[in-house]
Amino acid sequence: MRTKLFHTFLVFCLGVFFLLTVYLASPERVNADSTSYEAENGTMSGTANSVTCTACSGGFKVGHIGSGSTNYVTQNVNVINNGSYNMDIYYLVNGTRDFDISVNGGAGTQKTLSGSSWGTPVKTSVTVQLNAGTNTIKFYNNAANSPDLDRIVITGSTVTAGWTEIPWDTNSYYVQNRTKAPMSERFWIENGVYTTRVYAGEERAEMRWNNWTDQNKDNMWEADVMFEPRTEKTAIMQIKSNTGGEPIYIQATADGSIRNNGDSTNIATNMAGSWFNLKCAFNPATGVGRIWINDVLVKTRQYNTTDREWYFKNGTYNNGISKGNYSEAHFKNLRMYRKDN
Repeated sequence: MRTKLFHTFLVFCLGVFFLLTVYLASPERVNADSTSYEAENGTMSGTANSVTCTACSGGFKVGHIGSGSTNYVTQNVNVINNGSYNMDIYYLVNGTRDFDISVNGGAGTQKTLSGSSWGTPVKTSVTVQLNAGTNTIKFYNNAANSPDLDRIVITGSTVTAGWTEIPWDTNSYYVQNRTKAPMSERFWIENGVYTTRVYAGEERAEMRWNNWTDQNKDNMWEADVMFEPRTEKTAIMQIKSNTGGEPIYIQATADGSIRNNGDSTNIATNMAGSWFNLKCAFNPATGVGRIWINDVLVKTRQYNTTDREWYFKNGTYNNGISKGNYSEAHFKNLRMYRKDN
């Protein structure tokens, strides 16, 4: 159990002295993909307050939530990537009550919860959509009393659950600069962001990753991606074999849309100039390829093959950039995964 730090202040307000206790605690890392947030370390409003709870994870819970629009608790949650996350809610109730849950000021989702004790937490789970950075999650019920809240646990993207992350370093890729310009003008790394650029009349500037070590299993590439609004007719990510083709070939178009393999159907629109999370996977043994954008599955295709020389590429590959223009793409938080069939 974490040690809870606190300071107590004497506050004078409207002629009355109050003792104000401020708890100082950072979120607790549960494992590599999960972070626990104590309810009592959140922001409490109205009647919502911290109450001693022996069985609760930090020795406290937040009670008196609900029965009014001002009686709620919020928790700030930080994640690296945009996407879907699992949220375990540890609550206490004797009977049945409802929590309304909203994320970043969005519409609330009602969760009906049952239990048999105000002293022992029980767990339920929901999926929440979070943005990269700080997110505010609100627990409330404007119409009736809510359960008490012990803590929440946020677990990483559900898409990669069951996958094994593959470590990589600078020896895991090399840069293909098929232009006449110096490397420093077509590929650079700054503050963890990998950037490639290609001009009209040039071929490509790409990160070419090593061939997969296991060619008979699902392999996945992931990154947070942004391409500049001027980008057009440019491949930004490929799953490729030199002899077997490209089951995944993601092309950014002039209107900010994304397509796969020259398909006239967009898999996403209005993407230029903003960061988004991209995951691409292919299993040579089954021929199934998939694309997720912000953890939403947007494309599945069947691509049967006997080839076993597959690898990932990301960058800027010119498919017809207009004269005088150039395409530029940025990548950060790059990860690779493998999954048993």
